[in-house]
Amino acid sequence: MPLDLPPADDAVARRSSIVFAITQIRFSENPAVSEPATGVRFHELLGGPEGPYPQINQARRALLNIGPGGQGTEHESSGWRVTAEGWLVGIFPGIATLQTTEAYEGWDDFAARFTQVLDAISEVVQPAIIERVGLRFTDRLTDLGVEFVSGWEAYVAPAFLGPVLVPGLGQAATSTEQRVVIDVGEGVTCNFQQAATEPTDGSSDYLIDCDFFWEGGRPFDAAVVQGQVTTFKEQADSVFAAATTATLIERIAQ
Repeated sequence: MPLDLPPADDAVARRSSIVFAITQIRFSENPAVSEPATGVRFHELLGGPEGPYPQINQARRALLNIGPGGQGTEHESSGWRVTAEGWLVGIFPGIATLQTTEAYEGWDDFAARFTQVLDAISEVVQPAIIERVGLRFTDRLTDLGVEFVSGWEAYVAPAFLGPVLVPGLGQAATSTEQRVVIDVGEGVTCNFQQAATEPTDGSSDYLIDCDFFWEGGRPFDAAVVQGQVTTFKEQADSVFAAATTATLIERIAQ
C-alpha cells in the first residue's frame, strides 16, 4: 500500500533543522551542454556574475553505462558548476542539480531558485524527455541537550526509536541508524534514513533524511517537474512530522 500520511502543519514546513537540500533531474542527453557558449548562456540566465551564483567553472562527471550481459563501461561527461557560498547549480548533458548546504532559508526561496534553473534548462538544453525527478532533505537535530541516545524519546516519535526504548537495552545504546524504503505511490519512492549519533562532548545529534524520487520517461514540461518537486516537499514534511514530536516542532519552528 502507498504512503498515507496527513499533511504537515506550517510549523513543520518552517522548521530550522534542514542542513542539506538537493533537487536533481535527469533528462535526455544534449551534448551541446558541454560547449562553453552553453555554459555562459546558462550562467547569464541565472543572473551572471552579478546574480546569486557569481562563479562558474567547468566540471567533469563520471557516468556508468550498463550494457548487455550487465557489463559496465565508464565515461566522463563535461558540464558546468555555477556556485555561491552554500549553493551549487550543476548542469551536464543529461542531468541538472540544485543544492544547498547550511544555507537553506525556506521553501519559497528554494522553489524560486529551482524555477529559475528549470527556465534556464528549458532554453539552453531543450530536453525532450524527463527521466528522473528527485528531492532530498537532511535535517539535523542538535543542541537540544540530549546526552544519551535514549534521551531522544522527548523529540523523536516512539515508533521510530524502536529498540532504544526497550527497558534494559536503551540505556546501553551508543548510537542507532535505520533505513526504510517507502512506496509512496504513482511510481514514487522514498529512501528514509535516520540516525542518532554517539554522544560527543556530552551531546547527541539526530539525523532524518528523506530522499524522494520518480523514475520513468515522459515529455519534459518544466511546470510538471516543478509541481512534482513541490509534492515531494509536502510529502517530506509529512514524514518528518510523523517521525518527531510536538515538543521538537515547538523548539525548531521558525
